Order: sequence, then structure tokens, then C-alpha cells
Amino acid sequence: MGRGDERKVRFRKIRVGAGAATTDEPPGGADDPAPEAGPAEAAPAAPPPPAEALTKLSRKICLLGNPAVGKTSLIRSFVYETFEDEYISTIGSKVSKKEVEFYEEDSKKYYQVAMIIWDIAGQQTFKHVKQAYYRGAKGALVVCDVTRVTTLQSLEDWIKSLFEVVGPVPIVILLNKTDLIDQIKFSLADVQDLAARYRAKTMLSSAKTGKNVERAFMDLAKMMVALS
Repeated sequence: MGRGDERKVRFRKIRVGAGAATTDEPPGGADDPAPEAGPAEAAPAAPPPPAEALTKLSRKICLLGNPAVGKTSLIRSFVYETFEDEYISTIGSKVSKKEVEFYEEDSKKYYQVAMIIWDIAGQQTFKHVKQAYYRGAKGALVVCDVTRVTTLQSLEDWIKSLFEVVGPVPIVILLNKTDLIDQIKFSLADVQDLAARYRAKTMLSSAKTGKNVERAFMDLAKMMVALS
């Protein structure tokens, strides 16, 4: 297995549910007065549970999408908290690991999910090899590049190829590279029909700025837990 990290995402109280992510716009308009400055009061962090209270799970997930949509960069941002502009093609697959932890309100349980993250090569020449890599996957992030319409058009092919091997599993569709504002060619509205057909969540993301990167992986973990 490739490099992995034992870093953990802090506990959060969550309720499992569906819904598409939207852009994170602040309330109010440009002419609203700035709020009066005051002393910052940090909310107290939820104390971690004793180790014996954790429900520990391990889940294999795949990142799917055409070459250069940013799959490897999303993993680096999530696991290692780094970003590099240089494009490096993935040959075959690369595997990373990161644990996430959260409290789920409905079940009243604390979960620790070890996410085994498979970065799958985007080249079509690896089609038959990729099917072997899909086996055992419990969820997937399916990624397109908002600056290239062809990557949007390929999304359903990637989802179908995964489902042919593992059946319907939770997926999150990411419209990546939203930091390239002047080059954006499509929006969340263009994937809503596809998302509805496969019961997928959709989000705008940027590996460069970190927008919705952690949220995408965490939401996928919650979706997988809901089926466990």
C-alpha cells in the first residue's frame, strides 16, 4: 500500500441526510455594514470519547474521473494538507489512508472510519485493470473539472463502470477547480439530473483552496456509515 497518514479529523455532531452542497456565500450584500469588532469566543470543542466507545470501521473508497481533473490533488489536500500545481499522471492506482471521527446523532454513536483511498488512473487504457481496483469499494468521489465540459460528459461512464463491479454504493460528485473562476464552463445545475439518478451528493470543490475537500470526504464517510 502507498503512503498513508494516521491524522484524524476532529469530532463533529452530525445527522446523516441527503442534499447538494452550494457555494459558501456570506449572508448580506456588498453594502451591508461590517459587524462591530469584538472579542472572539471560540466554541468549546467536543471532548473525545473513551476509546472503548468508538465504533471503528474501515472503508475502501475510490476517486474516479478523467485525467487531470484533480483527483490526486484532492487526496493530497485531504490527507497531507498540501497542494502542487504540477500535474502528475497516476499509473494504475495509488493508495492513501486517513481516519475521520464524528458523532452521529441518530444512532447516538461515535465513529472512527479509516478511509482507504484509492486514486484510480483516469486513462481509458486502464479500463479492464480499473475494474480489479474497484472490488471491495464502499463509496466513491467522482470528479470532473469545471473548466472542461468533456470531463462532465464522462461522469456517468465512470459511475456505471464502478456500479458494474460493486453495485450501487454512496457517491459524491465533485465539480473541481472552482478556483479558476474565469474559466468555469458549467455549474452544479448541470449535474443535478445525474445526481438524482444515482442518489449522489454534489459539491463545488477546489484542491488548491481547500474548498469542500474535507467536507466531501466526511460526507462520504457519513453516507457509508448510514449503510453499515
